[in-house]
Order: sequence, then C-alpha cells, then structure tokens
Amino acid sequence: MAEAVQWLDGQAKQYYVEEKICPEKHIRQNQWQSEWNQAYLTNRDKWTYDYISDYECIFNHPIDVDYNQSNLHEARKQGTALPITNLAHFTNHSYVYEIIETGGFTGEMKKINEDAQRDDIVAKFSWWSPIFTEEDNNQVRDTLGAAIQPFLGQCDDLANLKNQFATSDAFKPNPRRYGNRYFQYGINELCQCNYADSLLDDLQYKIMGTFGYKQEIMHAVLVCSQANGAGRFRAYPPVLTPEEDANNEAVVTRDNHGNWTWKPQATGTEIRRLDGRRPYPMYRRWENVAFAFHIPDAEEAKITVNDLISHLHQL
Repeated sequence: MAEAVQWLDGQAKQYYVEEKICPEKHIRQNQWQSEWNQAYLTNRDKWTYDYISDYECIFNHPIDVDYNQSNLHEARKQGTALPITNLAHFTNHSYVYEIIETGGFTGEMKKINEDAQRDDIVAKFSWWSPIFTEEDNNQVRDTLGAAIQPFLGQCDDLANLKNQFATSDAFKPNPRRYGNRYFQYGINELCQCNYADSLLDDLQYKIMGTFGYKQEIMHAVLVCSQANGAGRFRAYPPVLTPEEDANNEAVVTRDNHGNWTWKPQATGTEIRRLDGRRPYPMYRRWENVAFAFHIPDAEEAKITVNDLISHLHQL
C-alpha cells in the first residue's frame, strides 16, 4: 500500500497565492492525484492547470494511448537527466546593494512543516535555483523529441511540438517574477562558502519536501550542517546517490563525487498537442527544484561568499 501523503497549508510570500506543503517527500508527477488540484482551482480556471508530464502532454488529457504498451513508458521511466552545476539567487535591483554591503545572504524565515500540535515549524533559509544553458535546454528538447517522434502523424510538426519543452521559468527565469538581478555560483563552491567550518562531504543534503502552487511544483532540497542534520532536521531523508536510486524515481540525486542531477518531468507551461487532439487543458504545472541553505539561528548569521560583484548578473 502506498504511503499516505499529507498536504499542509503553507505560507507563500504573496498572501493571495495558495501554497501547500508535503514535508519530507518529493512528489513526482506520476504520483499526483487529481483531487489535489481542488486546493488551487476556482470555477473559472477549473480546467486550466493540471500536473501533466512532458511525455503525456501531446495527447488528450487524460492520456488516450496504451501507455504500458508503448516505448513512451520506458522513455518516461528513464527520464530527462540534467546536471546541476551552477545555482543562482534572484533578487531585485533595490536589494543588490544591501547584499553587497553586508557581504552575503541573510535569508528569510519560511514555514516548512508542522509539529504534533499543528504549530508551524519555521526556519531561516537562503533560496537558490539551478541555472541552465541553452545547450541544456536543447538537450531536454532533443531527448523528449526522440520520445514523442514515433507518435507523430503527417500533419504534426516535430520542431513545433518539442519546442514547448524547457520553456518554463525553471529554464528561462522571468524577471517580473524573480527579479532582474541574480548572483551565480558553482553549487559546490556555494556549499563550501555557506559552511566554511565544515568539509564539503560533512554537509547534509536532505529532501525538504514538495511545495505545490497553482502553476508550479517546487521540489526543495535542504542544505544544512551535520549538527543540524542530525538534530532539528533529522526527520528529513537524505538525497539519494544514483546507486541508491535503484528504481530511478528520485527527483534529485548527488553522487559520491559531488555531482548533482535533476530529472524533471514537466518542463513547459503552454501545451501543444498532436493534430486532432482536444485543445484543453491549455496549460500545465511546471516543475522547479530549489536549494534551501539553512541559516543558523546565531545573530547576524548569513551565507558569506567571495567576490559578489563579479558574480552578479542581469536577466
């Protein structure tokens, strides 16, 4: 029997945004249950957004092909694997000078769970997202294009269909949503800067949980010290290595050499379908992976990094 999934009320930065939290688990697209959509939808947008994978979006929804008898099933199981090498912290122009003057990132308080009495569990984190290159984007499109190509008819355009992939904010960050400035560092460099008194291999990398929104599914990875990993965050399971991910079900893995891999299942928003399919729903949720660097409770604690100005970029 599948383990029960419990969604908690979250606290999004914008008061009008509905946020749900599934702590300690990364909920994949194939685990999504349709009744969970009701938390985000109104009568006006009842059929607008659903959590539909890249491998299913070209068909009618619900999917109208025999999934298990097609090569698509195996392709989806294999997934699209993207290396994570660089992380970015997005911000607005007005906050850039404050970050530079203070020499680092102080983080913000965030609800991540509830205790046995249903009281909020909050902690301070600095949030970072992967930055992908156009080469990465093309890899996603080519991989998915090869998977869907056998289903195309004479009236279908492969280039048009595969160009819907790797188009979400996870691949092309929107400055109106994220801010028009960002600081970029290598992921392992950032980990070492954050916990300078710890060896890189002594850090704890844990599955914080899944954060659900109307248009987005965010899989959060917790980065913390060994002491906090064994203490306040001990209930959170570790990020798996590729060898431990025997069933190829992990959203994110990290090997013993410090190499990170993300395996997204939903990389676009606007849906393009095979000729003759129904046009609705028109949109779907996209996935994002975020790294939450824990900021200790000590006064003036922050992530201190080197040479902030040279690592500053503009969207």
